[in-house]
Amino acid sequence: NVNKVFDMIGDSVKIYSMVFPSPAEFYVKGKYDSLSRSEKAFIDSLYSYLNPKIVRVDAYSELNRKKRDYLYFGTDHHWTARGAYQAYVAFCKSAGMKPKPLDTFKRKVKHDFVGSLYSYTRDPVLKENPDSVEYFISNTKNKVYFNYSNNFGAWQDGMLLNEKYNGASSYLVFTNGDVPVIKMITGVKNKRRILVIKESFGNAFVPFLINNFSEVYVADFRYFKFTIRQMLKTYKITDLLILNNSFSAATPFFTDRLVKMVDTPPGTFDINKELGKTTVKEKKKEVPKKSEELTETPVTPDTTK
Repeated sequence: NVNKVFDMIGDSVKIYSMVFPSPAEFYVKGKYDSLSRSEKAFIDSLYSYLNPKIVRVDAYSELNRKKRDYLYFGTDHHWTARGAYQAYVAFCKSAGMKPKPLDTFKRKVKHDFVGSLYSYTRDPVLKENPDSVEYFISNTKNKVYFNYSNNFGAWQDGMLLNEKYNGASSYLVFTNGDVPVIKMITGVKNKRRILVIKESFGNAFVPFLINNFSEVYVADFRYFKFTIRQMLKTYKITDLLILNNSFSAATPFFTDRLVKMVDTPPGTFDINKELGKTTVKEKKKEVPKKSEELTETPVTPDTTK
């Protein structure tokens, strides 16, 4: 479906596809091998079908090269900031950019993090072996804005890293969690502006991009209330990165939504229909509400430029 996005948008922007593996690819081996297939084979197969003009970002190789490092959490399904950094290195190589060395950042740590895997299982072994959440602060100038609405004029002050979170909430330090749309204005003067379409793994990834782009825009495809085409036009985007973990990339719900987002605000979607569910309500013929009929979000001028 990344090909469909390319067909709809054309080559007015450079499109990148990054699909990266889960920790199971590197660390869950031995007797569990029969429970999963090679994620590298899946990613390679997926990339082989992409339009040649779409840039394939080889995050797998960078993660594999550093797999002995602390790249994924043990109590949570996400990657760590170090894992996200390796993906950032891979992206920079694909985009013809130089990654900012990790040792030039200020390193800080949140301790006693137990994440989603513990929440799902309540396994005492996980609780007894908590993770640490590292985060890296860049000296690159930046100003961050959040938008929770369908209004381009409703930006509010945000933060790249929210240090107030601790314990089980520590992963929220990255971009304050799953914000629908984020804008980052940086001190980089190269006139390159990127839009990243992401899920929660992207939260730890996008802070690194302030070192390479003059403007960074981030859209969480689960909560995004504009359209991709609106974002590209309004902010004169030069680069579009579609970032997915291998599970999302293999799930029709996510890939189908990506195509719809080009011209339809996701806030108007019916999630039950997207997931193939039938509700009692759907069996009755209903008159759509005006908000459900909306196919183009009214645009209010952005005053934060």
